[in-house]
Amino acid sequence: PNTIDYWGPTGMIFYRNQQLRYTFAMGEDEFAISIEEPSTALTVGRFRDEDSCDLPGSPENNCGSTANEIFQNKNDVPDLTARYRDNTDWGHWQLAGIVRKLGYERLDNGKSDYEVGYGFNASTVINMFERDKLKLQLAYGEGIGNYFNDGGLDIAPDSSDIDNADATAVTILGIVAYYDHYWNDRWSSTIGWSMTDLDDEDGQAGDEFKRGQIASTNLLYYPTKNVYTGLEFSWGQREDVDGNDGDDYRIQYSLHVNFSLKDM
Repeated sequence: PNTIDYWGPTGMIFYRNQQLRYTFAMGEDEFAISIEEPSTALTVGRFRDEDSCDLPGSPENNCGSTANEIFQNKNDVPDLTARYRDNTDWGHWQLAGIVRKLGYERLDNGKSDYEVGYGFNASTVINMFERDKLKLQLAYGEGIGNYFNDGGLDIAPDSSDIDNADATAVTILGIVAYYDHYWNDRWSSTIGWSMTDLDDEDGQAGDEFKRGQIASTNLLYYPTKNVYTGLEFSWGQREDVDGNDGDDYRIQYSLHVNFSLKDM
């Protein structure tokens, strides 16, 4: 969406990653497939301060470290992604999917394991009146949290019992809905809402991220082709696993200047 907040809507897929991609041209449409640099975002949740002596499978006399220090991600297989884009007279729509190996290891005993993550992302831009556009996105999956703007968690312990806890891929849902309106050639506004929601696991800590929402609107002025400035109002809310939540409000002013010679 045409917002000036650098981070952007909470539920948006906006992860810039190193990748090797091939795009097939299909007339006005396209299909792309890629492999991407893997990265696993993991948490040991409520066990993060547990001494290594108290962890199941810990070597004898191996004390002094915490679970948070012992459990690390281990990525040895690239993420596999694919995307199809259909361009139409009314705008375009896209459908993308991902499959990934979420590896992790214990530094104290050398054991490693993995979970399988997967997800899809459906998005569209619909041309409305004159230059106006409606922008929608729905993303859902398990173990794909680090591809989101917020809530970047892939795997977490599934039990509050340390002797029975195992890693599991965390389910996540993201929604984005924004409307871009152009008052005239000099003025525009954007209004919209976005959400990220994670299924919390029994082994997570209470202060970890559960759900986030953001709504925003702005008024932007374009004095020349390569300059715009304006004000944006944002409301945000965060809810943690234990139910604690908080709201925040912000007014932001920005000035954007494009120094590209072709726009001068």
